[in-house]
Amino acid sequence: MSSYLITCTPAHGHVVPLLQIARHLLAQGHDVGFLTSSRYAERVEAAGARFLPLPAEADVDLDDADGAFPERVGLTGPAALRFDMSTLFVRPGAAQLAAVRAELDARPVDAVLTEPLFVGGALLQLLPASERPPVVVLGIFPLGARSKDTAPFGLGVTPMPGPFGRLRNAALRTVAERAIFGGVQKEADEMARREVGRDLGVSCSTGPGAPTPTCSSRCRSSSTRVPISRRA
Repeated sequence: MSSYLITCTPAHGHVVPLLQIARHLLAQGHDVGFLTSSRYAERVEAAGARFLPLPAEADVDLDDADGAFPERVGLTGPAALRFDMSTLFVRPGAAQLAAVRAELDARPVDAVLTEPLFVGGALLQLLPASERPPVVVLGIFPLGARSKDTAPFGLGVTPMPGPFGRLRNAALRTVAERAIFGGVQKEADEMARREVGRDLGVSCSTGPGAPTPTCSSRCRSSSTRVPISRRA
């Protein structure tokens, strides 16, 4: 039997697919802890996993973000995306990491399974491999990777083929990374330096669903030998 810690941003569209992973692992006889909002405690426990509550600082209500953050109401386009990246995802990262570390201190874990917008998982992966278990990112979003053939993620700009399109995309990428999302990137990097002594590193304009989590986390698995099908 192996032991897994699943860490999940507290939103319906994040929790539901990760609960399926939890059910699969539990059916194979593995131990599964599931770290997310207390709003999902009953669903986690019904799946058979151990529910682990996020601390209050990280328990953001993404299912009613406008209700939780009235200043968000009316925001659209890049302003809305910038607000969400900073307030809903980056700022809870330190408290998320603290909760993950507490669970790792409490019991042995063979691997941490996370998703692209759980910034605490990205911070964990920045630690030396000797200080943490393998971190595996579960892709639950459309791919948001950078490409010279597309405009930056989140701007709502349709593709333009040919050399003029690529020039446009390069210009938009510069504007997005330095102006639109530059403040969020700075905030994310400063938070990462405080918590783990390193910048997050990759541009926030990559967006969710990229091969690494949003706001530049290099949250790839440090091992390709995570046993998810070995029975007890």
